[in-house]
Amino acid sequence: MRRLGLAQSPDCSAPAGRPGFGVGMIFPFLSVFRSAAALICTIATAAALAQGFPSKPVRVLVPYAPGGAPDTLARVTGLSLAEGIGQQVIIENRPGAGGVVAAEALMRSPPDGHTLMVADSSIYSVNPNLNTKLPFEPLRDFAPVSLASNSWLFLVVNASLPVQNVREFIELARARPGMNYGSSGNGTSHHLAMELVKTITGVELTHVPYKGTGQSVPALLAGEVPVMFAAINTILPHARAGKLRILAVATAARSPLQPQIPTLEEAGVPGCVLQTSFGFLAAANTPRELLNRLSSEINKALAVPEVRQRLASAGLHAVGSTPEQFAELIREELQRFGKLVRAAGMSVN
Repeated sequence: MRRLGLAQSPDCSAPAGRPGFGVGMIFPFLSVFRSAAALICTIATAAALAQGFPSKPVRVLVPYAPGGAPDTLARVTGLSLAEGIGQQVIIENRPGAGGVVAAEALMRSPPDGHTLMVADSSIYSVNPNLNTKLPFEPLRDFAPVSLASNSWLFLVVNASLPVQNVREFIELARARPGMNYGSSGNGTSHHLAMELVKTITGVELTHVPYKGTGQSVPALLAGEVPVMFAAINTILPHARAGKLRILAVATAARSPLQPQIPTLEEAGVPGCVLQTSFGFLAAANTPRELLNRLSSEINKALAVPEVRQRLASAGLHAVGSTPEQFAELIREELQRFGKLVRAAGMSVN
């Protein structure tokens, strides 16, 4: 196993100057020398960290319970990532508080690249616009590594609900004000999507949050909640078995995974278009060289045909990006979801 190397610091104690130099002339040279030496130290240390990485197993935090899209992404990508970096990749589920539990664990971890988190739009784009009391700011407290995939949200109901399409669901919801709906947690994109449906249609629905899709889909199957938004991989087997009924997809165009399912726009709910992105985050202040190395290895993993196929079967479209591109996406999503949250009058405090 390789050891994490550290570069030796330059000796900054030697006098800078020569006989005949005045004190006023020496100090500027000393200042420049020290600044340059500090920069050299930083670059050398970062380079040494990158060369010695990884020196131990890499831990990937998942902010939701097992079974959802982020968990699938972490496990499928992690297998290939482990081969690329030559170290074990450990997947650790940390559900709770809409991703805050896992986010705080990442914030407390050393910025050495050995702890990552698979996050989605809910954590780095939606929640920051919903909750003013979050203990983190996405681009301040995390270092974007790589965008990994995109996914679509499908409106689905328990098969016992007497509706066959979106129009009938809206009519039933108006006849039964306060009907429950489930989500994978407060502030998730599943939550936001239904709140947008409420805002656009004027129906009254009551939110019942769960700790991830691994809990919300079983609740839907059991009839604890009659309706929710979910990713296709978590609901399709149950829909084929006749236990659930998929009504629509929250996209501008029909999903290539299920082209027979109409969009919400087509079904009479204009403006309800949401796409969830997923990516890898590291702790803030992780050296750029490490971020680039991790991004490169993750992108290699996402390019493996078997990985892409397994992600596609889970309703995830593999993407990949540089750290800079992922950071820009987060900035764009923060603005876009902020407008949606304000338009819907939503807040979670």
